[in-house]
Formats: sequence, C-alpha cells, structure tokens
Amino acid sequence: MFRIYLIIFIVTAACSCASAPKSYPPLAEAKAALEKTKKKAGIFEVASVTLFEADEQLKHAETALNENDTDSVDHYVYLATRKQQIAQELLLKHQQEQELINLKQQQHEMIAHARRTESTRASSETRKAQQRIQQLEKTLGQYKAEETSRGTILVINDLLFNTGGANLKPQSQRRLEPLVQYLQGNSQREIIIEGHTDSIGNPQVNKQLSLQRADTVKEFLMTRGIDSNRVETRGFGEEVPVATNTTNAGRSLNRRVEVVIKTPGQ
Repeated sequence: MFRIYLIIFIVTAACSCASAPKSYPPLAEAKAALEKTKKKAGIFEVASVTLFEADEQLKHAETALNENDTDSVDHYVYLATRKQQIAQELLLKHQQEQELINLKQQQHEMIAHARRTESTRASSETRKAQQRIQQLEKTLGQYKAEETSRGTILVINDLLFNTGGANLKPQSQRRLEPLVQYLQGNSQREIIIEGHTDSIGNPQVNKQLSLQRADTVKEFLMTRGIDSNRVETRGFGEEVPVATNTTNAGRSLNRRVEVVIKTPGQ
C-alpha cells in the first residue's frame, strides 16, 4: 500500500512540473507591449487586423516555447513586435490625417471670416494655417512622431550612421531634409537632439558615441543655416531603451536618434 501511495505522489508531482508554464522574457515583453498598444484610444478602428495578426504570432511563439524551440520563439516574437509597431504607426498616421483635416477646416473657416470682415488679422491667421498644413503634409510619414509634455518627439533610426561610427552617411542628408525645412520655416522653435544606443559594448563608450552622433546631426543642421543656439544635444547611450536588448529586433529599435521639438515657452 505504501508503494502505491509513493507511486501516485511521484506521478502527480511529475505532472505538476510538466504543466508549469514556461517563462521567456522576450515573449512576456512582447505580450505586455501589445496589450499596452491595444489600450490606446482608437487603435482598433484603424489597426484591428494588424493587432489580430500580432496576437496570432504570439500564439505561435507560445507553441514554439512549449516545444523548446527558442529560435522559432524569437522569430515569432519579432513578427509580433513588428505588427504591434505597425499598428501604432497606423494610429499615428490616422491621427495626423485627422489633424490635417481639422487644420483645413480651420483654414476654410478663417477664409470665410476674412471675406466677411476684411480683417488683416484674419488673413494673417489664414496664412499661418496654410503654412502649418504645408509643413504637416511635408513631414507626414517621414518620421515616427509622438506628442508628449516635452513637445513633439521625432524618432530617426541608426541608418544615419555606419556601425560604431558618428559620421553621417551621404544619403542621410535626405533623411534629415524634412527636419531642416521645418526649422527653416519655424525660426522660433528650438530642439533637443538625443542619441541612444543598444546595450552591446562598453556603456561609457556607448554614451560617448550617442552624444557624438547627436552633435553630428547638430553640425549638419548648422551647415543648413540653423542657429546653434536653437539646438541642444544629449547622449544617453543605453540608458533609455524603448525595447528589449535581448533580441536583434529590440536592439534595432533602441539604436536611434530622437529630436524633441520643444513646446514654445519651455
């Protein structure tokens, strides 16, 4: 009888261990990022299919994890992360398009007001609205942008530079051209250029490299006539990641230059 109880205990314990959920940080982080994205207002109106596809990739990742196939897990996590990013980009584009519609509506209203009142001030406001529309249309889709309490943050990836280097690639000037045009057309706006890296290598070297890259972008803007007093640079190295550094996809997102267009008065 004792042997029977012992066998039952051993089998029960083994089943319990076999059914314990596996843990894989990159998969957990991808799930958390997707859930955070789903909570954004209006996201399902513009990206429901993309979010569904991201969920499907995560399900594939869980299946692969249960089979101890970590290579496949990383692959599906990358695909899910990319789908999640695309969903955010679709939402941002939709928001920008709505802003463009609102600005055009404001323009029409101000034009009508100017015709009724023949007001010089109304004409000036109309011109400003037209300029804002033109600027928004020029930059729409050029950069990943986010509105924050600090101002508008533009994200530019590390394709501006060669690996480990701080000199701009020749083709990078075209990538920065919309920013140049914006600053030339808005002489009162000030910016902060912030360099970021992944966690590969020496942290101190990464921080120095990130600052050098920010300084390089500033120097380029100065060659295009932008006053140096309007541009501040900072280097954060690996200190402010936006994704995990345990995967190639995450490290790619962390290697970036961010341009903060400061809110007037700050």
